[in-house]
Amino acid sequence: MKDLLTSMTREGVNRYTNPRSVEDDWPDCAAEDEQGQLIAIEVTELVDEEAIQRSQRGQPVYRRWEDRDILNAVHSILLRKDQKSCHGSLYGRVILVIHTDEPELNARRLFPLIRSVRFPHLNNIKEAYIICSYDPFTETYPYCEIPLDNGALAALH
Repeated sequence: MKDLLTSMTREGVNRYTNPRSVEDDWPDCAAEDEQGQLIAIEVTELVDEEAIQRSQRGQPVYRRWEDRDILNAVHSILLRKDQKSCHGSLYGRVILVIHTDEPELNARRLFPLIRSVRFPHLNNIKEAYIICSYDPFTETYPYCEIPLDNGALAALH
């Protein structure tokens, strides 16, 4: 979350301040928006769990991501995290941050693909971002906002 906020600030985007961890199971973090309202921030990863498990067993593995696999994985994360994100009135809104370290999922490939689709409107999550590993050339963590909208699920199937 701090990497996202640092990257946003470098671009002149100062939507959130005072980031901090939260001790509860949900959300992972909190911050305040420009109006001082408390915002819930959930953080997760876009990874291939099977590849991680095989690698931990000492098997050399490299995941090749097809565009459809990427979009389906992001869609699945959005839906799963949205179901978990019922916050009542404690938080003004919920933001999801998806981090990826996958070698094939760099900003140049990932961001145009993510921006080409309107993901479905979610009930609880109001903003979602995807952030990549640190880029030494830009000295930042590249990120993009995930477009959320109604009726776009058909574009994923």
